Amino acid sequence: HPIRLRHPSKDPTSQPTSKPTTAPPSNAPTPPPTNAATPNPTSPPTSGGTYCCGDRNKGYQECNSSGWCNQSANNCNMCGGLMTTVPIQQTGCCSWGGWDCSNQDPMSNPGCHFLQSDCEGGCGGTWQAF
Repeated sequence: HPIRLRHPSKDPTSQPTSKPTTAPPSNAPTPPPTNAATPNPTSPPTSGGTYCCGDRNKGYQECNSSGWCNQSANNCNMCGGLMTTVPIQQTGCCSWGGWDCSNQDPMSNPGCHFLQSDCEGGCGGTWQAF
């Protein structure tokens, strides 16, 4: 088969781009993280525990081990965590397809079985409260 060439547009733009610019970007790059801790925006917990970047992969039972992740809620979110008091109490479990998950070991899928928002969000399940 012969190669078919595209036909020129029947409606070319009236304002074609001239030459690309060589100007530097207008926004300065994000500065590197600092070692200074961000002041804690939430009052200390009254029920005990540690307020930190809870590690989702460990069911928010432990703080993320990275100091950078613990510096702010934004950093923690970028690390896949949640600023919270750890360990969090499990108040339900994540069910898929309507099965009873109450006897499921929550650590079999810690990123889904500890928070309703994780279960119904990224995990695509239905929260079953205890």
